Amino acid sequence: MKTYPDHIEGYPTFIVFEGECYCIECANKFANDEDEDQDMTEDERIFSRPEDAGISQAINWEHDDLYCSSMHGCGEKIEPAYS
Repeated sequence: MKTYPDHIEGYPTFIVFEGECYCIECANKFANDEDEDQDMTEDERIFSRPEDAGISQAINWEHDDLYCSSMHGCGEKIEPAYS
């Protein structure tokens, strides 16, 4: 199972996929759901194989208005390292 760290060197992180931001909790949930779904093909898996799917992890340095995708994620605020 792929799990994304919620901090890198103490700084809060988030996931970016196809222009959408996702909090670490949602990204880990999606990866876990994909791992458990035996009917999914490898090509359908996204969060459980980030190297192949174009997913990147970033640090939210100072954006006070960054939120997890409301379309697929929880819509919660992604806290910045500095505010």
